[in-house]
Amino acid sequence: LRYIRDVKEGRYNPVPRIDAASELTRGLQTADFAGWLNSLPPNTRFYGAMKQAAQRDIPYLSPAEFVTYRVNMERLRWGEPNLPSQGRWVMLNVGAAELMAMEGNNVAFGVNVVVGRPTRRTPLSNDKITGLKFSPDWTPTRSIVQEDYLNQAQADPAYFDQKGWQVYLDGERTTSASIDWTAVDLDKVTVRQPSGAANALGGVRFSLTNNRAIYLHDTNAHSLFDKPKRLFSSGCVRVEDASWLAHWIMGGQPIAMSMEQVKANMALGTPKTKRLSRAL
Repeated sequence: LRYIRDVKEGRYNPVPRIDAASELTRGLQTADFAGWLNSLPPNTRFYGAMKQAAQRDIPYLSPAEFVTYRVNMERLRWGEPNLPSQGRWVMLNVGAAELMAMEGNNVAFGVNVVVGRPTRRTPLSNDKITGLKFSPDWTPTRSIVQEDYLNQAQADPAYFDQKGWQVYLDGERTTSASIDWTAVDLDKVTVRQPSGAANALGGVRFSLTNNRAIYLHDTNAHSLFDKPKRLFSSGCVRVEDASWLAHWIMGGQPIAMSMEQVKANMALGTPKTKRLSRAL
């Protein structure tokens, strides 16, 4: 009975607990008891693949690595049955820093990504891609301004002016040099990086629905995709070959977009938003 509960319920069951005795009774009444027993664990693609990998790798795993396998198998136990079985969708593997473009149960293509650094982790959640913003501008969050740029602005108040960024104080356009960065309330300050080749978001942003300013985007720092560990972002996901992802997404829309059109829009120099009629 403990075995039935373990393999059918998992560790953190989000649904009502099963009656293991009733489950066993059904198993004893079936003509194929071995088949019933094998049906108790999840019979899904990624869970099965991770189970096989764990069985293969267990002699070589540290205790911490073994826990990582168990935690991710538990995530897959409850999350994988909710994955789409048809249509276009995207799977992000944060641990491996990889993204897979899926068509039903098949991988259309995969690319490397850069995900959040350990102190600014990419959140694990379900979301939807609702639109593409070509040649995007970028407004970093208050925390990013404080942690990544404030020291430079305090050392040289004209820092953002020299970078060609726009600065707003209480919603009014001003100059970086006119602000006392050692005393200003950052809640009243907005900095904006215009579109262009130097923009941190590159040529396209894939807009999501979360309220944490997390999204997928292109980048102007492509060398990071070649590194074996790609944990460098502030939580957003930088996508290698973002033009391919944009082209593939638009290929599933009522009005598709050629690769030439995608690249032209990515190089516009001014933002252009394309809202998806079918969210991913």
